Amino acid sequence: MADRGNRGFSPPVDIYEHLGVKTFINARGAHTRFGGAIMLAAVVDAMVAASKSSVHLGELQDAIGARIAAMTQNEAAVVTGGAAAGIVLAISACIPAV
Repeated sequence: MADRGNRGFSPPVDIYEHLGVKTFINARGAHTRFGGAIMLAAVVDAMVAASKSSVHLGELQDAIGARIAAMTQNEAAVVTGGAAAGIVLAISACIPAV
């Protein structure tokens, strides 16, 4: 697939200043309401590399779950869109099928 570039979009130097949102020093750690955690450069690089291709999300979810399960020595794993989604899936797994 050809690289379509950024279609002329150039983010402001400081996106938060541009939006009028105050930044702060987070001394509490990774909390979702405080913006999560600042990502390592290697994570951002991996996201940029992944953003250059399209994949079937179900296949990606299965592959990543299998890899995390192997790394953590568990029989299965799943990546969710956040803590609330993880809690919903965990509770759902405990409900017997009818």
